[in-house]
Amino acid sequence: MVASDLEPPELTEFSFAPTAVNISDGPQVITFTARFTDNLSGTDYPTEIRFSSPSGAHDIYPTFDAIDRISGEQTNGVFRETFTLPQYSETGVWTLSSITLADTAGNRVNHRGADALAYFAARDKGQA
Repeated sequence: MVASDLEPPELTEFSFAPTAVNISDGPQVITFTARFTDNLSGTDYPTEIRFSSPSGAHDIYPTFDAIDRISGEQTNGVFRETFTLPQYSETGVWTLSSITLADTAGNRVNHRGADALAYFAARDKGQA
């Protein structure tokens, strides 16, 4: 019997550095690192995590593609992506606004707004 993949991938680890930037003197590079796992078919690309500016008028979204994988495999891999926040970008706290996860079997999930924050909170408690 052939197994069926009916579950979307999971984001099991996520970090970024630096956690605070000063763009008054020039653009700043932020490095995002994430681990994605999938039970069978493997993560599909692009998978993204989106942050919105304080006013909600601007977004940054590191998109993790196959070329960004730094270790592991398609079913359990660590990915690294950089994003340059331009000088004169909106200042203040940028908030997680969505997480999009997909696998090669076509399973896809979009966590948005409060759902994205709840997903992260559950992941941090080992419940995702």
